[in-house]
Amino acid sequence: IVRGPLVGLVTHREPTGAVHCKGSGETVPRTQITLADDTREGARVVLWRTHAGVDVGPGDLVAFESIRARWNEWDERAEACTGWASEVTVLARAADVLGRTSRRGANSSPSVRRAREEAVRAWARRER
Repeated sequence: IVRGPLVGLVTHREPTGAVHCKGSGETVPRTQITLADDTREGARVVLWRTHAGVDVGPGDLVAFESIRARWNEWDERAEACTGWASEVTVLARAADVLGRTSRRGANSSPSVRRAREEAVRAWARRER
């Protein structure tokens, strides 16, 4: 488990789908997002169960805590996955950072200002 935080800029979000588990017979929601990183491929993060419904999209700055790193044998690449103990936090929404009205209200709210400040701090920590 990667204790985190893993902070990244979302560059792509796939539509939420579902995976059928043979053992339990349950259907589990799954959303795959790609984060910008210093490779040209980007870092893949798979959001499972309740995390699959998190409202994130391209341009959003997101932090992940307690995620699991694994090797995806189907795609032959590393990816991070959320689990029961994972936390997903949207630090800044693209529309808010760009100074437009967000989907949730005016960009001058205290929560938006805090998100911007947290995003800048997260970026500064990463650059050290």
